[in-house]
Amino acid sequence: MTAFARRAGTLAVLAAAPLLLSGAPAWAHEHGAPAGASAPDVTAVFVRCLALLGVAVAAGLSVSGRPGVRRWTIAAAVTGAVAELSAAPSVVSALLAAAVLALPWLPVRAAAAVGAAAGLGVVLPAAPLGPLTVVLLAGLGCVALQCARPAPAVGWPQAAAAAGAVAVAVSLAGAPQPPDPGVPMLRTVAVGAGALPVFVTPQAPGWNLVHFGAEDVQAGLDPGALTPARARPGTAGSWALVNLPAGRSRLWIARGGATGSLKLDTGRTPSRADVTTDDGPECASAALGAVLAGSRERAGACPAQELTRDDAGALRAMVAFVAGRHAAAVSVVSDGSPRGAAARAVVESAARAAGLPVTGPGEHPLFVLSGWAAADATLRDVGAGRVRAQGSYLAPWLLNGPLLTAPSAPLLPLRFDVHDSTPSGYLAALTAAFPGEAPTGVGYTSWMRRHDVPAGPLRLYAASQLFVPGDQGHDHQHSASWVPSGTVTAVTGRLA
Repeated sequence: MTAFARRAGTLAVLAAAPLLLSGAPAWAHEHGAPAGASAPDVTAVFVRCLALLGVAVAAGLSVSGRPGVRRWTIAAAVTGAVAELSAAPSVVSALLAAAVLALPWLPVRAAAAVGAAAGLGVVLPAAPLGPLTVVLLAGLGCVALQCARPAPAVGWPQAAAAAGAVAVAVSLAGAPQPPDPGVPMLRTVAVGAGALPVFVTPQAPGWNLVHFGAEDVQAGLDPGALTPARARPGTAGSWALVNLPAGRSRLWIARGGATGSLKLDTGRTPSRADVTTDDGPECASAALGAVLAGSRERAGACPAQELTRDDAGALRAMVAFVAGRHAAAVSVVSDGSPRGAAARAVVESAARAAGLPVTGPGEHPLFVLSGWAAADATLRDVGAGRVRAQGSYLAPWLLNGPLLTAPSAPLLPLRFDVHDSTPSGYLAALTAAFPGEAPTGVGYTSWMRRHDVPAGPLRLYAASQLFVPGDQGHDHQHSASWVPSGTVTAVTGRLA
């Protein structure tokens, strides 16, 4: 190779470095940044670069077979192995480190095979599959080939190749991974100058519910034919039903004249979660709680598909509480979901056992056992006086701030106090990842199970709003709480 060609190649590699760095944010936005994620740690980026370059240099020098470079090969192998273990400590990293450490003592052919395998093992966790992965592998291969030449180990071509590899590594380190196929996905998507939190569930072939942390949003698979997302009763933000194909696709999102996109991968297996009904937002809230807890599992059946043993016990205890207050009768509002039908049967059976008639609405307790949409309408009717009731007794799954703003004297049986540290941890995680989203009982329950937090004693809680007269100079509009401008407080001791 002539000196001119070497210098031209050097300049080309050095010129490509800033282009790769500038292109990294655009590539990241295609996948969407993990919601609530912070900027990558500079130290972690540097360690990853050391691991990548250490493996490439050690492999190249091992293949060269030149005398007098054993100590440099050992130094590069140790650097790469230690950096790999520091970047991602695991059993796989330990095996990769052992393979890299063996390179200085392997024959040429064995060193070539082991070096190639170790290079792939180090690169793939750092860079999702795609064009930049190919560039990164090519850059590391260039380093290895230059080191394997029967020439001095360090020169302008080697330095240029190393600079290009470092640039690519820096651009990829900390970048978001592609979506897990068939797993609900939470991302922050760049739309114009703003960032929009987006949650897709179940991210499986067929109908999916897409939740946005804003209104006036449009979404769809065709940028020329987007569907407006709409508000849902008892929820915040907006929602859109999108029919996704199997495998990879791109979701287009528009707001305020700007457009962004999000890459999806639904996999090939349909989900058991049916998000097309009015209970879809509750199903999404449960899935979101699991994602916030670090779950990477497929979405299961929606909460409205069955009545859990804990919820059935809470309903019986609530009937016993009402009976102990000598109520004349009770009334029930439910829906046609499997959970709603089962909950009605439990309450009616417990009421008969306690000698309480079950009648229409009147001057007696009203048990609300439906999903969010029907409960929203019922509680608004109670607050407006269109439905008579002596207090509203809500099922546990109706702990949802937007539902509790109507003046309907709502009471709920819960096994946790929202002011304790664990529910506060869920609230903080939700606020950081999806600003403006309302915390819910089903979301916290899903989050709590994945943190192995035991349920507490069952108590009856009252949801109430707090009104402070006059302007106190504080803006609470965007503060996070379980009830907007209100609180949830225990009003009984442990229920039997």
